[in-house]
Amino acid sequence: MRRALDRLEPDDPRQTAGDGDGRPADFETRSPPPRARAAAQSRLRTQAVPRRVAGARPAPLARSRGEVEWSEIAATLLGARRAGLIWPPAPAQQAVLGRAMPTGPRWLHEILWKGQRLSALIVDGEARLWAENGEERSDAYPGIVLTLQQLGLQQAHLDGVLIADPGLRERYRTAAPTAGLERRPAATLILFDLLHVDGVDIEQSPLVDRKTVLELMLRQAPRGLEYGTHILGSGKAALALALSQHLEGVICKRAFGRHVQGPSPDWRRIGLLQFGQFAIVGYTPADPAARRPATLLLGRPKGQTGWRYVGRVAVEAGSEFERELLPRLVAAARRRVTFGPDVDPIEDAVWCNPRLVVEVRSHGFNSKGLLRQPGLQAWRRERKVAELRLPASTRRRSSRRD
Repeated sequence: MRRALDRLEPDDPRQTAGDGDGRPADFETRSPPPRARAAAQSRLRTQAVPRRVAGARPAPLARSRGEVEWSEIAATLLGARRAGLIWPPAPAQQAVLGRAMPTGPRWLHEILWKGQRLSALIVDGEARLWAENGEERSDAYPGIVLTLQQLGLQQAHLDGVLIADPGLRERYRTAAPTAGLERRPAATLILFDLLHVDGVDIEQSPLVDRKTVLELMLRQAPRGLEYGTHILGSGKAALALALSQHLEGVICKRAFGRHVQGPSPDWRRIGLLQFGQFAIVGYTPADPAARRPATLLLGRPKGQTGWRYVGRVAVEAGSEFERELLPRLVAAARRRVTFGPDVDPIEDAVWCNPRLVVEVRSHGFNSKGLLRQPGLQAWRRERKVAELRLPASTRRRSSRRD
């Protein structure tokens, strides 16, 4: 296998027939050299384990991580070539905004996590981290750096996203029950791509193959590292999962795509906008000197009579909302509010009786129960505040009649 690795040359896979959406296929169906393929399959049978069952932790590798020759396994991938590795890393591949969810076996779908995108490089056993803007972030996350060095690799280039929000980590544990985040530290690096390992560059290898090697590598992941799982083909399943956990959205990637630098249509970001109706429970006046717009303070029902504060949404200057809504709120102002003690003080807040309903678009709720990136969509004049306490199905039927 070592001699076969030394003979590897750079590979430029050829394009073949289309994949159903007007784009050519990424690779033609051809295999690595028979001898290398047989050796790799033998090693995988020895070292790998059966595919995991949903809800169960993956079984450990038959050998310890340090005894596995990851370079020999990576060298059997289509497009693999021998190459060195130096830092800093080249620009990472980025997703473009997608208008529709692509489907079919040529696509895989990952959860879009709200965190910091990081490129991790290991050179001569030393690990370092870089952000998307090219800034080194090794000093900011020394625990993650030490964890990467525990992988026992001399050279590696990994791509991932760092999750430090406890609420997001809990959602990741729910979305990926095999992750076991209950034993993980405060910050977790979710790795979703492997581009280089111990002298073998696999940037030109199919993404699904790169992820397979990465998954095997992380079967016994040190504390702080997790494998970024995906759903192959079924975009609707990934979308439903993201919606159920109130996450940012889904990234759709060509399963057989090669790695490229910068924005690429092979990676498509499908954001999830959610719409909801909330009562106006207060406002903050505009401050022209500070260029600060007025905001509406929003709440949703809590129990039979109470209210839960869910955040604020900006009111555009000179808009209908400012001309017609704010005067009504001034007339309904009150001093006492029925919120619990968990609401932090809001500067210049003027609270009022919940009488008006607005529709707001957002990216769901954060770990504190506040709306993420809310935007004012419409003033629902026909809605009564009491209707917000009705079951969701009843409210939807009422909205369709309108």
